[in-house]
Amino acid sequence: MKFKGLTLICIVGFFAQILIVAKGCKNAEPELKYSAIKGSEGYPRFNLQFTGGTYNDVDLYVSTPNGSVISYKNLKAQNGRMDVDCLCGDCSDGANENVFWEDGKAPKGIYKVWAEYFDPCVVQEGSARYLIRIMKGGQELKAFSGELSVNNRKSPVYTFVY
Repeated sequence: MKFKGLTLICIVGFFAQILIVAKGCKNAEPELKYSAIKGSEGYPRFNLQFTGGTYNDVDLYVSTPNGSVISYKNLKAQNGRMDVDCLCGDCSDGANENVFWEDGKAPKGIYKVWAEYFDPCVVQEGSARYLIRIMKGGQELKAFSGELSVNNRKSPVYTFVY
């Protein structure tokens, strides 16, 4: 009888440890590490940070009130400009992209911002977490995050009224 009781206690204890470990793993997602925010301050300011800048190329797009789009393809529009662009491991400023307007120079209206996964730089099946911040100088007004990959290339389009 003692042997069976000990065996049952050991089995119950074993499964309890598995549940504790499994619960701990489920709640312990690794903390995302983004580099310091780079680029010029201004208002409005749109900053993109993403993980794996050495392995991924993620691009920031900002549509101005008149529908012009600022991105790596078009660095300036409606007095705004992109001053930081990260390209596959050539990210001297960290995995950042930044579009800004000097204070008082931005047109009033609705801005749209989104991120697109351009390409994996090293591996064929890459993915990256992203964080888009809408800022006034160094102060965060809104933030949006998600994950992009070769199978999910475009983030939702977020809006901001200035």
